[in-house]
Amino acid sequence: MYAMLTGVTLLIFSVLARLLARSAIHPSVAMPVTWGLGLLGVSLASMIGFYPVESDALLIFLAGVLSFSLSSAFCSFIYNSYTPPYSYNILFDRDLRAKSLVFFFCIAHLFFLTVIYRDLSSIAPTLREAAYMVRAQSVSGEPLLSSLSLNYLQLGQTVIPLVVLLYLRGKCGAIGMLSVSAPWMAVILLASGRSSLMQMLVGLFFIYVLVKGRPSIKSIFVIGAAMFLVIAVGAVATSKIQFHEGDGISTLFVELYRHVAGYALQGPVLFDRYYQGLIQVDPHWSPFNGLCSMGYILGLCDKPIQHLDFYAYAPGELGNVYSIFFSMYPHYGVLGVVFFMSVYGMVCSYAYCKAKKGSLYFTILSSYFFSAIVFSLFSDQISTSWWFYVKMTIILGVLCFVFKRDRMFVIRLPQKAN
Repeated sequence: MYAMLTGVTLLIFSVLARLLARSAIHPSVAMPVTWGLGLLGVSLASMIGFYPVESDALLIFLAGVLSFSLSSAFCSFIYNSYTPPYSYNILFDRDLRAKSLVFFFCIAHLFFLTVIYRDLSSIAPTLREAAYMVRAQSVSGEPLLSSLSLNYLQLGQTVIPLVVLLYLRGKCGAIGMLSVSAPWMAVILLASGRSSLMQMLVGLFFIYVLVKGRPSIKSIFVIGAAMFLVIAVGAVATSKIQFHEGDGISTLFVELYRHVAGYALQGPVLFDRYYQGLIQVDPHWSPFNGLCSMGYILGLCDKPIQHLDFYAYAPGELGNVYSIFFSMYPHYGVLGVVFFMSVYGMVCSYAYCKAKKGSLYFTILSSYFFSAIVFSLFSDQISTSWWFYVKMTIILGVLCFVFKRDRMFVIRLPQKAN
């Protein structure tokens, strides 16, 4: 009951934020929508056996989400009020030789995808077994793929949004865009799992809405169906859902619904159980884990632990994600939640405002921030990804320099808002 009430409160607040921001994908809107729908889902999931969320943890969720949304709205107001009407683009030239870039990565696929296939084939006799072993070992922090393959997969997480953005801006064709992105997505699904691909799909949806304006029913359906298929196919492929001869369609849908709900909603449930003291979890997550990952490269600190212990979010169902708030509350309490969520809101809002003015770099960065907001039901993917953002910045800088059409350092007028 209280989870549903909190969810409805956040959805009402998101409507007000939408009227002020004039955008459905503004961070001040996306965060309360995500948690409003999430808590409604948690409330309904209790009817299919999930543990209910009815403790004061709901107040932590409410305080954190509102802090994020209000600081995000305030940052946008300041930015739009006191920044000049033109945009300084001193790092990245948006006018790229897109066809040359697409051709380059199509050729690169011929070599690197062969290397990745060789790596997977050397691990197990079938791709399914190899993919499972690669993901299992990545959880323990011991990757099985070669550094060349791993780096190429990470490169794809930057190039795919870039190519999709160029396609939406009319700089390259659909065949070129799919030739670059589809093989990369397939390999990312095999080697990194569903989570990485779903985060990318959410980010691509953000880019689509930012460039094209209000999302169509078709685009929402396509992205939603793609995410559902990724979860469902992954569940069947890894035997997390099993069907037997004689099972009806209703059994199929019930099992799929339970799995999808568990995948999406276990975070708030497990955080609530931790808050009540029903489970004991070592608080390895921290807002500074991303900085520590960079420090680890330089030998300044130990490598942060990313994967936590498994606990039940429903009888017989185990999960190990505890929502974004688990990186803050165990270390810094409620005040820490309010502080860090406010900082996150300002950072995401600043990137969004720059993206709205047409910045190529901030469009791609904001797509990952938007994805992190949606997946805040899982974990803190804003602060833990700083090292990825650094690598993304370097990659984009190199690509913009190599494939620039004219000068790299330019001053551009903002594009007309969609």
